[in-house]
Amino acid sequence: MVWWNNIPAPYMVERFNALADRDSLDFEAWFSRRDEPGRSWNIDESLWRFAYRYMPSIRWRGRPLALPPAHLLRHPPDVLVGFYSEPAMLAGVRLAALRGARTALWAQVTPAAWQRRRPWKEAIKRFAIRGADATFGHGNDSRAFAMRYGASAQQARALPHAVDVERFASVKAIRSQRRQSVRQRRGISGYCVLYVGRLWRPKGVFDLLRGFEAFNARQPSSHLFFVGDGPDQQELKDAARPLGARVSFAGFLDGQDLLEAYAAADLFAFPSHGDPYGLVVDEALAAGLPVVASDVVGEIRSRLEPAALFPAGDYEALARGLERAMRGDSGGTAQTRYTPISPAQWAINFEQEVVRLVGH
Repeated sequence: MVWWNNIPAPYMVERFNALADRDSLDFEAWFSRRDEPGRSWNIDESLWRFAYRYMPSIRWRGRPLALPPAHLLRHPPDVLVGFYSEPAMLAGVRLAALRGARTALWAQVTPAAWQRRRPWKEAIKRFAIRGADATFGHGNDSRAFAMRYGASAQQARALPHAVDVERFASVKAIRSQRRQSVRQRRGISGYCVLYVGRLWRPKGVFDLLRGFEAFNARQPSSHLFFVGDGPDQQELKDAARPLGARVSFAGFLDGQDLLEAYAAADLFAFPSHGDPYGLVVDEALAAGLPVVASDVVGEIRSRLEPAALFPAGDYEALARGLERAMRGDSGGTAQTRYTPISPAQWAINFEQEVVRLVGH
């Protein structure tokens, strides 16, 4: 079976390694390209334990455009999972279906705040989803989304996200052993609000800055810590200048540096205007942090209690959410509502879905 992804995102690599470790499927990963603009992930194929291919491509308007591989005609897989967001994947999934493969599309909530809805794209999406044997998505929001485009309740299936639970649970040890030294090195003092992700306006980072400013006016011994990079990084830094040392920027972090950032924080904020999921929320929960998030993030109501949510774009409501979390009455940790799963469990869940898809 083949999973065709756009790029080798680290969280997908973790899951594919877990599939390879189980060795229950003849599994291969296909990638349209190695990376894409705006991503700072470290790609190291030497750490991959699964078979993989990069798709052939041509240059189109200055960017690489993936093509379906020629061997798809000669040796189609038994199962192909792909996306409907790229022409090559749409063509490949359709071609595999014509050659007798069972096909599934990854269908997740696509926020209206992030992209313009074009009728012709909506028609293609509806055609693709109706033509697939199944859709996979993060949870009930994704299932409802796929069903709006024509998937049946039986076809629309939930395949929850996963994070390296053990790795992020190690944050608790860092917090108990050397939290203060990490905070001193990062220039953090007082109650620390952490954001991890792209520094991009649709992620709500300017709302977070304004909400923190209101929060800090009432709780002056507080700190806002941005981890990440992105196209609006400099504008955000300029906007934060009046708050001085109360706001700091670490840039992109991974590995041990990222774990230390979680250990230094008291609260995690995710103010996005419409993420399909927001995997960093699961990272924060696995690290034992309370979370405050906007109410338009995909699957967020299955992860956080209502008191931990605020209307997207409402920075005053965000500030009140920060205050509730600091007092400990926000329900922000949401441990009774959701526990993140590991890549190993994801691999088991995925194998079960493959068995359902092929019918034995």
